[in-house]
Amino acid sequence: MKFKRSSGIILHPTSLPGPDGIGDLGPEAYRWVDFLAGAECGLWQVLP
Repeated sequence: MKFKRSSGIILHPTSLPGPDGIGDLGPEAYRWVDFLAGAECGLWQVLP
C-alpha cells in the first residue's frame, strides 16, 4: 500500500507577530498561509 507523502508545520497563532505583542489571525497569519501555500505545505497544525 502506498501513501501520499505530506509535510506540515506546528505553529500556534500566538507565535506570529501581532500588534499587541502576541500573534493573532490578522494580516501576518494571512502572509504565513500564503507562504505555506507557496512552499506547497499541506498541513498547519495549531496546538493549544
